[in-house]
Amino acid sequence: EAYCRYFGRPYDEMLANSFIPMIPEEDQANVLARLAMCNADQPMMTHEHRVIRADGAVRWMQWTNQAILDEHHTLIELQSVGRDITEQRHAEKVLQDSEEHYRRIVQTAQEGIWLIDADNCITFTNARIAEMLGDASAVMLGKSLFEFMDEEWHAIVAANLERCRAGIAGQSDCRLNRKDGGDLWVLCSTNPVMDGEGRYTGTLVMVADITTHKKMEESLRRLSTQDTLTGLFNRRHFFKLAHQEFERSQRYDRPLALLMLDIDHFKQINDTHGHLAGDEVLRTVAGIMRDTLRRVDLLARYGGEEFVMLLPETTLLTAMNIADRLCAALAAEPIPTEQGAVRLTASIGVAAVTDYGDQTLTQLLGWADQAMYQAKQAGRNQVQSRAAAD
Repeated sequence: EAYCRYFGRPYDEMLANSFIPMIPEEDQANVLARLAMCNADQPMMTHEHRVIRADGAVRWMQWTNQAILDEHHTLIELQSVGRDITEQRHAEKVLQDSEEHYRRIVQTAQEGIWLIDADNCITFTNARIAEMLGDASAVMLGKSLFEFMDEEWHAIVAANLERCRAGIAGQSDCRLNRKDGGDLWVLCSTNPVMDGEGRYTGTLVMVADITTHKKMEESLRRLSTQDTLTGLFNRRHFFKLAHQEFERSQRYDRPLALLMLDIDHFKQINDTHGHLAGDEVLRTVAGIMRDTLRRVDLLARYGGEEFVMLLPETTLLTAMNIADRLCAALAAEPIPTEQGAVRLTASIGVAAVTDYGDQTLTQLLGWADQAMYQAKQAGRNQVQSRAAAD
């Protein structure tokens, strides 16, 4: 909705048509080239370009693009989050043109502005940066820029400042510390300041608050890796991590086990108690899995009412014991829901590999799935197993 309001166009029109006509023709080739760079090798990138709104206004936007990949690292889609940086662009241009305009604009700009000297000490602040940090401008003057960030960010900001000494502008994200102890995520644009003889005298630092933007990025990351209902890994991200763990275990010839879990009679739970109760059951199962397994184990919702667990450094016997505990924990107490208590059992299949040879993760999953099916055939609410070396 915010996207449609910004461009002044209805949802159906935005959904059905290419976004390219909303970009000035002379910028389109560059935008497409930048988007093509967002792939498995560079899954997240930021770029800026002009856009045309429905009223004909041309604005500057900064986009953060996230590549969404499948388990084979093939691009599925791009998810983008944008923010209007027109005022920042205008402010930067005006700052170059006139000292008088500089003084007037920087105090009313939406971006925070610092001016630091050659020793990285603050010599000027505008009202916006003081507001963002919850501190007084007078208190900041004379302090080192690094006093407003944790040590982990010193190297990143210091590298940008070193480039400024060579006359090169830079830009990077940074986390600043507010006076009240809170975090402030910002985009720092650093521009060198030279005297009349071309000698470096300091840096102009423009600071844009991107805290909300960072939260949206984190939300995108969660959407690309987590199952939204249970909070466990989704199937795609599980395969990515599981392949890495399988290769590690194979390389060092270490034991590896895999559990497949299916909730018994889940359709009956949905039919009797409703889908909201079914959702609560899925969340509860995920919580019991977390409590039963280790932090190093990979837990995922495999699909529907099926779950998968990959257990590094785990033999078949140990995995069977874990599966038995999990099976018992699920059946121990009814799950309370707003629609009434729900009794729950599960069938679990266990597979383990100790002699890799030509075995693959897909085969391990298949063996665990077969064992789970055997558990169902044997009456449900139990554990069956298969060792990959059998």
